[in-house]
Amino acid sequence: MTKPRPERRSPLHTEVLQFDDLRELSGRHQRAGVEEWLRSQRIRFKYDAKGGVWTTVTALNVALGVLPDTYQEELSIDLFR
Repeated sequence: MTKPRPERRSPLHTEVLQFDDLRELSGRHQRAGVEEWLRSQRIRFKYDAKGGVWTTVTALNVALGVLPDTYQEELSIDLFR
């Protein structure tokens, strides 16, 4: 009998913070409040197809000062332009 394989999450999937994640982090419930919080923390973000916002763990870490501002460019990931 074979064991079921554990679900694999792609690195990109774990990197993305979706609207519900950002609501929890910010303590805000409406999109405008989440956007205001993101801007006040200087966290880069984008809009999704449903009008919510999303960002990445990398963008959060850059805003926190854990990673340098140039980190995203060094990875050649252009998610925020």
